Amino acid sequence: MKQKNKNPVSIDRIDHVVLLVNDLKKASDFYCEVLGLWVERWRDEIGLVQLRAGSSMVDLQLNSKNNRGKTGPKGAGRDSLPGQNMHHFALNLRSFNDSAVRKYLKSRNVTMSKTRTLYGADGLGKAIDVVDPDGNIVELKGPPTAKQKREGRNERARAKRKAIIL
Repeated sequence: MKQKNKNPVSIDRIDHVVLLVNDLKKASDFYCEVLGLWVERWRDEIGLVQLRAGSSMVDLQLNSKNNRGKTGPKGAGRDSLPGQNMHHFALNLRSFNDSAVRKYLKSRNVTMSKTRTLYGADGLGKAIDVVDPDGNIVELKGPPTAKQKREGRNERARAKRKAIIL
């Protein structure tokens, strides 16, 4: 069995996600007031709000069409593709009480999906998708049960073994 060269890039978890939004105030209100994130930095000169989400960040960047001449995201030397701002991203929840989460989201008039069991960074867990004011899908993912955690570790171990075989 051959092993691939050791990869010097070791990913732990998502560092940040950048969302292109139409209205910084409306978007930041949603993420802060509804989902409980908080503003770490507001950089009005470039149309950017950086929100803290646990150990990760969610950056809200004003769409270039709404950026009023401010320097927007350059990335790989270009703006984002027309009509795209991302598919979805997932936020891990410390606990997941389905009925309490759904009741709370409904009270805030948030569009949401049915509750499903999905695979994520920590393995399988209950999840609900919500839609923010700009149409971005945010997956709210609960922690796995002990059984799901065990199954997730086994799944990751199989995937890792498969990845090291050429």
